[in-house]
Amino acid sequence: MSSIMAELDALDAAVDALRSADLDGLNPAERFGVLERMETVLRRQVAASHAIIHRLEQFEGCPPVHIALSDVLRISRTEARRRIRDAAQLAPRSTLIGQPLPPELPATAAAWHRGTLDPEHLRTIQKFIRELPNHIAPDVGADGEMLLAEQAAVLRPDQLDK
Repeated sequence: MSSIMAELDALDAAVDALRSADLDGLNPAERFGVLERMETVLRRQVAASHAIIHRLEQFEGCPPVHIALSDVLRISRTEARRRIRDAAQLAPRSTLIGQPLPPELPATAAAWHRGTLDPEHLRTIQKFIRELPNHIAPDVGADGEMLLAEQAAVLRPDQLDK
């Protein structure tokens, strides 16, 4: 636990340093570059938090995980359930006998962890998968998911949705 706390302290220090950095000398292109990098880092932090959420379990005598998560993070219960569902779809899985399986959405999970996707991109891909007709072959759905994850790297969520 102490190493995790040290990493979080370093993250806090890095954020503080960025907040106090002199941005006056940056031209607009440089400012956009800084914003893009910060957005990617923020998305990667969200992905890292999903890895923690995915492993949460209900402790005996405690409320269900989504209620505890919403209370601890001060988010709505709807948002807590959404994060739990997202974490489940984007995390590696295992069979009943413990053999590793890829995430439900493997290409999306890889892009998510790289910081390429934001939650709106993720919703679009989830909606696509959810609305596929039952008669579509699994490999066709997987190819579609991979294509959408790749396109999310260059498109805004509204463009990806179209």
